[in-house]
Amino acid sequence: MPDEAWACLRAGAEAAHGTGAELQLTSWTTEGDPIVTRYRTGAGIDGIEMTTDSTADSFGEQVVTRQTCADLTTGDTLAVCADG
Repeated sequence: MPDEAWACLRAGAEAAHGTGAELQLTSWTTEGDPIVTRYRTGAGIDGIEMTTDSTADSFGEQVVTRQTCADLTTGDTLAVCADG
């Protein structure tokens, strides 16, 4: 995730009155299918919520997963979030 995007999400999570922020990133499989990941912060979310949608992946698992990560220290912590 780009540093600027991570900074925006952190600022949204830390803002007064739960302003929040949302970011959508799309990655592509070898076959050209999109994997969409959405990151959200804001009121009612303890940290950052990460939703990954692989339903358009013709050769993959084709599922939507949601995780919540309370540690917003670095973007690297998203890899160890707890399933939500």
